[in-house]
Amino acid sequence: MTLSTQKKLLESINAYKQSLRLNSTDQEARQNLQKALNELKKQSQQNQKNQQNQQKQDNKKKQNQQQPEEQKNNSKLNEKQVEQMLSSLRKDEKKLQQDLQKKNNIGKSNSKDW
Repeated sequence: MTLSTQKKLLESINAYKQSLRLNSTDQEARQNLQKALNELKKQSQQNQKNQQNQQKQDNKKKQNQQQPEEQKNNSKLNEKQVEQMLSSLRKDEKKLQQDLQKKNNIGKSNSKDW
């Protein structure tokens, strides 16, 4: 089994270079060196793509983790606002009820004038 098929590209490249130093007319070594260099280039490009994809995935995970935290913070603010609004509405309702009772009491006292 050759070094290239074992994916030990750097070792195979060095071995092919050494072979060409010893016999510069060896066409098979020259072709194998070219194949190994091409494979090394492909692997390095693939590694770069994998790293970029990994970084993109990591960024997406970070964004997804930050979004729920922001939503929680926003919902807390909304809860506070809702409580304030609800409190204000209760006060208004209580005032309206008191005003209605006063009007009803005034109207009743005038109607029972016998």
